[in-house]
Amino acid sequence: MDISKWNDEDIEAIIERKRQQIKEWEKNILENEEKLNQLREEKIYRKHGVRTGNVIQVGNKIGVIFEVLSWRMAIKFIKKNGEIGKNITYANYNEVEKLYGNYEDYQKALNKL
Repeated sequence: MDISKWNDEDIEAIIERKRQQIKEWEKNILENEEKLNQLREEKIYRKHGVRTGNVIQVGNKIGVIFEVLSWRMAIKFIKKNGEIGKNITYANYNEVEKLYGNYEDYQKALNKL
């Protein structure tokens, strides 16, 4: 490949094609990562019965799972005023009890009280 014989337009066209290829590859990578995350979460759900968005109890605190990892989950606890806190806490799957499928179900149950 002797690029010294190419004119500027040819070089620019090749550069643009390569940029488009890279964009497609990046898009495919993101799609595959999303599929992998869905499969990992499904595997964890089948094993432990919890998934992202579930309301769980850890000891005497109630929180929302916002990320499931292979051996633990990331939780944000619900404050006494009902808002979801900002601090992240991690817990192992055997330390939690699932209470509600999602935060909205939890809010509905609280409103009924």
